[in-house]
Amino acid sequence: MVMNTMQFGDYIFKYNPEKIEVLQGESLVEHFFPGKGMAVQNMGRKTRKIKCYGVFTGKKLADTLSQIDIFIKRHTTGTAKMLFVPGIEPFYAVVKEFAVDMQGDGRLIPYTILFVEENSFGGGGI
Repeated sequence: MVMNTMQFGDYIFKYNPEKIEVLQGESLVEHFFPGKGMAVQNMGRKTRKIKCYGVFTGKKLADTLSQIDIFIKRHTTGTAKMLFVPGIEPFYAVVKEFAVDMQGDGRLIPYTILFVEENSFGGGGI
């Protein structure tokens, strides 16, 4: 089921990120054979990475910091949770990186989150 609103675990983002990068590809290994050259072996699909750029918002700095605090305490623990990204089938992921850019009056605080797909040899989370 593809959703229109971004969600990670039970955290529903108030606003979808302004920019979402989807990184995926194949894991390739190069082998050198003397006198023959190179051969490439496909080891399978790499885990997907979703990098999101958005903003936390509030009427004042304390409101915005509260939203950030909730996200950090509940969702940056390394535990795999279902990630819903607009236009993509949901999958289990963990937060690998989380950063905020503290500037201005605090009513808008930009964030960057890097989610990494968790695939315990068959899916379904950790």
